[in-house]
Amino acid sequence: MLESELGYLAAMIDGEGCITIERGGNRRLNGVTGLQPKVIVTNTNEAIVEYVSNLFSRLGVTPCIKSQEIGYGTHPRRKRCYWVTIQGLTKTAKILNAIKPYLVGKLAQAQLVLDFIAFRGDAQLAKGKPYGETEWKILDRIRALNFRGKSTTEDHGLGLTPA
Repeated sequence: MLESELGYLAAMIDGEGCITIERGGNRRLNGVTGLQPKVIVTNTNEAIVEYVSNLFSRLGVTPCIKSQEIGYGTHPRRKRCYWVTIQGLTKTAKILNAIKPYLVGKLAQAQLVLDFIAFRGDAQLAKGKPYGETEWKILDRIRALNFRGKSTTEDHGLGLTPA
């Protein structure tokens, strides 16, 4: 894959995406909450969605694509919004390791998710393994970084956080 393509994918994730760890339901682990690393790109432009999906596939990871019409009521200018999602320890690590050198705004989230994945170890061995204090702390830090609103966690050296 070309460097320019990896840079484009990183820029899409920086600007139109999310790098996170989501809490899962009780499906697999008999009532135990699961934590799932994810990379998500959201957009309303089908060409961009198709291109991002193709880049993920070329990196060896098949994304899940969901869509929904957005807008107000029956307004005629409603748009379809797409979510291109990669989830799981192995798939997320593959994507983040490829784009990490090109990330700017979400570099801290990428590193935290990679730390989480490294701490969990092999995906097959991690199934059913209880979460420790380290994983919960990483989840709290990811949530703080991804919090919508004014960031109190870091200003990336731009001096945007009040003293």
